[in-house]
Amino acid sequence: MAKLYAPGALLLPTLSATDRSDPEAIADYFTSFLKRQPIGEVTSRHIVMGCNYATDAGDYRFQLHQPEEQLDARFTFVYGFDGQGWRIVHHHSSLVPQTPQPA
Repeated sequence: MAKLYAPGALLLPTLSATDRSDPEAIADYFTSFLKRQPIGEVTSRHIVMGCNYATDAGDYRFQLHQPEEQLDARFTFVYGFDGQGWRIVHHHSSLVPQTPQPA
């Protein structure tokens, strides 16, 4: 997973309070996350293309195992074209805030 990220990329992950800004830290996050056997589905997205960059933002849902849990989250990916291919330069993901239920 870490190889999808450009050098100097920043990952602000869903299930960690630690920002990840180097390949080792990004790999560490995904090693832990993938142990939970996630299955993800994008539920909405908005893509904006620019010159050598693209932004993809929206919502996704994860079904996690170990322990069993379903999470709704928001995401933003910024991709940059490095002359060879597209790489993630910024990735932010956060849980969707829960709306308090009236008493």
